[in-house]
Amino acid sequence: MRAQIILSGSKQEAWINFIIRFRMPIAIGYIFLILILESVEHFSQGFPGSLKPIVLFELIFLGFVVPIIFLVSIRFLDNILSFQKQHQNEAQIENKLLNLLSTKMEENEFCQSIVTFLETQFPPTQAEIILLFMQKDPSNGLKFDQMAHQLLGTTCSSLPYVCDNLPPDQLLNSIIELDGSAHDSKHRYCLPLCSDNHLIGVIVLDLPSDRSYLPTEILFLKRISSILIQKILQMQLMLQLNSINLRYEEELNHISQNLHDTLGQSIGFIRLKMEQIRHDFPARRFPEISQELDRVQGVTEEAYQQVRGLLAELHPNSALDLTTALSTQASIQAQRAGFAFTLKETGRSHQLPPLVKRQLLYIFREALNNIEKHAHACQVELNIDWGETTCKLTLKDNGIGFTPTAIPLPDHYGLVIMQERAQDISARFILESSPGNGTDITLILPVSQTPP
Repeated sequence: MRAQIILSGSKQEAWINFIIRFRMPIAIGYIFLILILESVEHFSQGFPGSLKPIVLFELIFLGFVVPIIFLVSIRFLDNILSFQKQHQNEAQIENKLLNLLSTKMEENEFCQSIVTFLETQFPPTQAEIILLFMQKDPSNGLKFDQMAHQLLGTTCSSLPYVCDNLPPDQLLNSIIELDGSAHDSKHRYCLPLCSDNHLIGVIVLDLPSDRSYLPTEILFLKRISSILIQKILQMQLMLQLNSINLRYEEELNHISQNLHDTLGQSIGFIRLKMEQIRHDFPARRFPEISQELDRVQGVTEEAYQQVRGLLAELHPNSALDLTTALSTQASIQAQRAGFAFTLKETGRSHQLPPLVKRQLLYIFREALNNIEKHAHACQVELNIDWGETTCKLTLKDNGIGFTPTAIPLPDHYGLVIMQERAQDISARFILESSPGNGTDITLILPVSQTPP
């Protein structure tokens, strides 16, 4: 029976590392061993007569060529293993960075996390990151590019222009003397963060003055900087979007205040006066006029409720949740159009941004208007299904239905606007209808997993 020895991966790696580490002593020991064996063999045969050409060739081959082949092979194996190990380490660092960037962070927290990451993964390093979109505009009215150079002038004084093309394995660097003393100095590298040749930030890496980055380390730094650039651009876009939303909410708040102070108060006054007139009017003597007053009072009450609903929708801090707002709107139109309305809600609701909630209200208001004008429905049902990451809203009616491809032009514009509003909030809009089978409108909206 033949015994088979199987070494585990850790033992194989230990033996390989041992051979790589002690390759020179092994080669020298082998050479001495060959010389001793050959000397003993040839002395026993009579040394002077045994030195034939074939013997000399054997001695040179075994004593010199074989060790050289061994050393070259081990060096080649060492390079391969070093490359694999470096690749694995870089992959691990990239995964750590991706995991770090996948968490939601504020801008200051992001900068601190990146600094800690760089100082941990590239020691000995003292890191700093400067993001230009986080800097306040200077009071002297400098342009953005001028501001960039002014901000970086003191930090990266060696940089003529940080987005200039450099060889892939080089970074702009210089020896920085602290307090004007050459004994107290450090080696500073500046890694520019550029998008479309526009500076968006810079990473400053300080090493001891006698330490410098290898070309392979610089290549890796540039590679992970591309990942950081994508995250920084995403943060810039989110800040711009939040700023736009804030201005939008402020403008809507201003509009709602103006509506309340003007139209709202006027309609409220008319409503109050109509109640007084209706109460004091002699209905028995003038029945026809009494009926007209009832209709006018009804329209005034409806206008008053509509203005109140509009003010609630426009106000950024409206306390109405989506279900209540949709139910209120549908109930008003159901009473006016004479159809029965039911609402079913399943799942745990999520908090929606005011802009998203308003767009949903506008979409379903348009859908309810179409039902009131054209559907001749007696039953309308709204289903709201809250999932973990989506909200599915379905509005169904049992009206006469229609062929979606044969919609008249004015109504076609209404559907187009509904689809555009759905796209604005990244919702999927689905319309299903056929003559005699009513109409189903479905919206599938992505939502966050944070409950209200």
